[in-house]
Amino acid sequence: MLSKLMTFIKRDQDGAVSVDWVALTAALVGLAVATIIAIQSATVDFADRTSLGLTESIVGAAGQVNNTGSGS
Repeated sequence: MLSKLMTFIKRDQDGAVSVDWVALTAALVGLAVATIIAIQSATVDFADRTSLGLTESIVGAAGQVNNTGSGS
């Protein structure tokens, strides 16, 4: 009887496949969240630097730009 039970448990892999899919999905979601955080912080930094550069610039006649700031 015990050997029949062990044979059945070895053949029944449905639960193991479900656990694999859950683990893979969790890893994929974690990677996506990490990527979004990295892109968001870089984008905010770039926007801040661009805003500062535009704030320190004076646009003169005929589209000439005179930078009054100390630069980057």
